[in-house]
Amino acid sequence: LEGFATIYTEVAHAIRAVRQGRRPDGEVLFPTVADGLDGVEFIETAVKSSTNGATWVRKEQP
Repeated sequence: LEGFATIYTEVAHAIRAVRQGRRPDGEVLFPTVADGLDGVEFIETAVKSSTNGATWVRKEQP
């Protein structure tokens, strides 16, 4: 639960900065779309491994 609070706080800081005409801090602590895509690909690979009897499956590169 604390992790979500951190993400929402960081997003709020970034939104506030943009509204005030500033650039958000370059070291924000919330995930990007690329991070989300990587997570989805990881889960898909884990499911494929499980379906194949827990065999090693390499994550496909985009």
